[in-house]
Amino acid sequence: MVVAGRSNKVLQTVCILIIAVAMRGLFVRSLFVAVVVLLTACRVTSTGGMLGPAVGEQPWWYVRTKHFHVRSDTGRDETAEIAADLERFYRLLFDLGFPMEKDPGFVTDVIVFRTKEAYQRIGPNTSAGFYQDEFGSLTFARPTFVTFGGISEAARRTFIHELTHRFVHYAVPQIPVWMNEGLAEYYETIEVDNGKATLGRTFQPFKRGESWTMTPYGIPIDALPSVADIMAMSPKEFYAGRSVSFDDDSSKARDLRNKQVANYQSAWSLIHLLKNSSPDYADRFEKWLQRLAAGEPVSTSFDAAFSGISVEKLQAERAAMLDKLALRDIQLLRTDYKLEGEPALESRAMRPAEVSATWGWALLEKGKSELAAAEQQARAAVESEPNSVEAHHLLAAVHLAKKDATAAQQEIDKAYTQNPNDEAAAYGKFIFATQFRGTNDAAARGETAERIATEWATRTTRPDMLNSLAWYFTKHRQAAKALPMVQRAVQMEPSCAVCFDTLAVALFRTGDYRAAVSAQTLAVAVEGEGSNATSFQQRLDVYQAVQSAVVLAKKRPDPNDSPDLIPKAVLAAVMNAAGPDVDECYQIARLQNKDLEGSVFVQVVVDSAGKVAEVKSPAPGADTPPSSLPHITDPEMTQCVLSEVQSLHFPAALQGARLTFPFQFQKPK
Repeated sequence: MVVAGRSNKVLQTVCILIIAVAMRGLFVRSLFVAVVVLLTACRVTSTGGMLGPAVGEQPWWYVRTKHFHVRSDTGRDETAEIAADLERFYRLLFDLGFPMEKDPGFVTDVIVFRTKEAYQRIGPNTSAGFYQDEFGSLTFARPTFVTFGGISEAARRTFIHELTHRFVHYAVPQIPVWMNEGLAEYYETIEVDNGKATLGRTFQPFKRGESWTMTPYGIPIDALPSVADIMAMSPKEFYAGRSVSFDDDSSKARDLRNKQVANYQSAWSLIHLLKNSSPDYADRFEKWLQRLAAGEPVSTSFDAAFSGISVEKLQAERAAMLDKLALRDIQLLRTDYKLEGEPALESRAMRPAEVSATWGWALLEKGKSELAAAEQQARAAVESEPNSVEAHHLLAAVHLAKKDATAAQQEIDKAYTQNPNDEAAAYGKFIFATQFRGTNDAAARGETAERIATEWATRTTRPDMLNSLAWYFTKHRQAAKALPMVQRAVQMEPSCAVCFDTLAVALFRTGDYRAAVSAQTLAVAVEGEGSNATSFQQRLDVYQAVQSAVVLAKKRPDPNDSPDLIPKAVLAAVMNAAGPDVDECYQIARLQNKDLEGSVFVQVVVDSAGKVAEVKSPAPGADTPPSSLPHITDPEMTQCVLSEVQSLHFPAALQGARLTFPFQFQKPK
């Protein structure tokens, strides 16, 4: 399914659905599990290409540089040149876009198919390449870029756009969404030629007026949001078209897509004005970024950096710039630039098992249509290297796609038994123990998960594994233990939106509501238009409601509340904040009963320290609030809800509190 794109690159965002399997822990914290659930949205660009031979016909090469691990069947020299080009792009963006004393050291996996025909077995037919944060495999645990034939101009723009986001997340993660996307749009067209770097070029035509349909073709400048409006936009407003499927051709869908396109171009045009129009604006913009990086709020840092410059003035100057753009008159920024030295490369021929595993994971992305081919590659990899962790994990993923959890567990166990000290093998064993049901009893799964989590909490060097372990401890009422782990994960991979989300949940469950709101704000900002955007925004909304209730209760206490007790509004807000988590319990239960809906009543006793001392689910009666929905009697779902509530942390008070709260669940219409 291709979802709403932007501008004339309507295929720039694609979600690849893989066969869903019955699993517990719907909020996935691992790349391995993502193979069989829902892969992250990918940015895609369109272009042409040549046809070529079938799977596995050409030898594959692996080239490693400081920042890239490239796998390709384009040939040894060609693969090395691709890797070198990617390093040059990285250095160019680092030098001119984000000059910092310390190199963030981002590492990206890259797969380059020799032919378009081979690429199209996993990528959209009209695309030149795609980029995604999760590629399903524990081998491809880093962000992964996939393309074919080399790095085309369209693929290069996509690559630099997404790499810009990673630099932004590292340097200034809290910047507003318009600035994040505007910078990515601005830098993706950067060029170097004859010792000169050119910035600010646009490949988007603009036209006067506000009509999207009348000729000549282009972005209607009067349809762009104003400077004030774009600066005030929330992620939900900015990514207006992300909820619209590509095949939805209704007028409402077209309007939402156009609105998102307008938001992107409004963001780009404001960045272009601030970076290219004058040295004064460029200096002020850099000072604004520096203040944001230091943690200052957006509004106050803008006022300080742009003192004497009103938003109305910026709007007028941008309008004049856009009018020139409609006449194809654009002001470019050119600066001297020469890259010194050649990137260091390490290359080797890939082993047959590695090639089969690479192909297998890629084919598995297509789901049912390529499942047989993926299984063939998985079995070839296992036969070639019986001790390969990656080969066994791939075959396990194939079994899961076929809904055979027992066979999948056997492969996971083989990988772990044969490689007990291998990090990926341990991670796969942990994920399987925490996510899946029906293959082991709960006690055995729990013991396995606890043992691996305890053993690897201080050993792992992978941010994805650190995040998964932190999520596990947070879910098992050990949020304080999880905090340093997920903080390490964020430091190692600042582009990990789900890590910020885990951090927010852990902070909230230790009672630090203000810090939880800040962390969740970063989760929303870093996720952008990704697949978790809606759920992250929901969690931010409920956390902000708790913080607001606490502040309001202190400033204007309700005369009906006892000063010795937790205010009723705060109690209700904290219980509401459990909504996104208890909804996971419901979605898991619906895997077994798709018609399930109703209410679960939770009676909670909070002690004076704010901790949950007692929690139970009473049957409907005189002591429970009225509900129009039936009582849910599913014991596993009810226990899941109680466990989530037991992990909550309320404000401290002189006395404890008792509350009966209804959680209501309705199936989608």
